[in-house]
Amino acid sequence: MTALKIILAVDDEPGYLEVIKFEYSGKGFTIFSARNADDALAVLKRESIDLVITDMKMPGKDGLDLVIQIRKTLPDLPIIIMTGYAMEDRLKRVLEFKRTVHIHKPFDLDKLGATVSQLLSEEKLLS
Repeated sequence: MTALKIILAVDDEPGYLEVIKFEYSGKGFTIFSARNADDALAVLKRESIDLVITDMKMPGKDGLDLVIQIRKTLPDLPIIIMTGYAMEDRLKRVLEFKRTVHIHKPFDLDKLGATVSQLLSEEKLLS
């Protein structure tokens, strides 16, 4: 029996959080959500998260700031960065981190699903 996977979704737009929760809750995932980077970091301190899906552009700390903080303590945690904006320089910096990938907003649920599956499959190989 496979262990339940836990996803942390981070976005200041509640609609995206609801879509992710709706899509994955029925597929055997536990979903935690956060509306900003600080709340996400608090969740990461108290929960064992298998994958983070985060928006790039958020008020306060953005996705790059969040990834930098995560990588200090969880260097191998898979992260998916979502953005609908052309943030070339900051996005390039985020993608320099290993196990960090990008999808465009609005995203296709099949593409998101394939990306989640790929990252979690790689996680099994690393274990």
